[in-house]
Amino acid sequence: MRVPDTCVTSDPLEAAQFLAKHPSAIYKSFWGSEAFWQPTREVDAVVRSSLDRLRVCPAIFQENVQGPLDIRVTVVEESVVAVGFDLTKSRYPTDVRIDTKTPCQVVELPAVVESQIITFCKLAQLNYAAIDLRKTSDGEVVFFEVNPAGQFLYLDLLAGTEVAGLMARALDSPMPTNGELLIELADSEGSIDSSYDMPIHGVGSPVTHLT
Repeated sequence: MRVPDTCVTSDPLEAAQFLAKHPSAIYKSFWGSEAFWQPTREVDAVVRSSLDRLRVCPAIFQENVQGPLDIRVTVVEESVVAVGFDLTKSRYPTDVRIDTKTPCQVVELPAVVESQIITFCKLAQLNYAAIDLRKTSDGEVVFFEVNPAGQFLYLDLLAGTEVAGLMARALDSPMPTNGELLIELADSEGSIDSSYDMPIHGVGSPVTHLT
């Protein structure tokens, strides 16, 4: 699978050189808090003028790949679950976790792609992996990233998958099924120590969930 040009850095100059090469790019930070959580966002003029904040905390910059279908793949041991999100009907196609009304459903990956994913996880010694893919308009499947501790509960809730059950069986411990999930929301909003410079992910307007 093709991997978009990617830059992980805390060097403002390196980031500027990457963005000069890719006028259309997205970014994610390694930093976050309950008070200021941000999803994947497109790089805009405000971000470009704030690259000096990278010295506080690195960020991931990546070539922006367009496509009608975002595929979130969860791997638990050798079980592979894939959910496709219709980006043509999303209010925030940059990150499918934001628009909770984006149509999604379980999809079947091409056999060669599923085989590649399983082989990769074995080579990387990952018993669990959350993998982001994008299917372009010409049918190409592009590999964005693998997260060894990525989210999966939203897939159970939105697409009716049973990743929680797969996790329970893999851990050999009781765990609620999709119909028995209980989500507790923290009362505390958290806080940010204002004595520190805000990382680059803190610039611009916060993005909140769309319901």
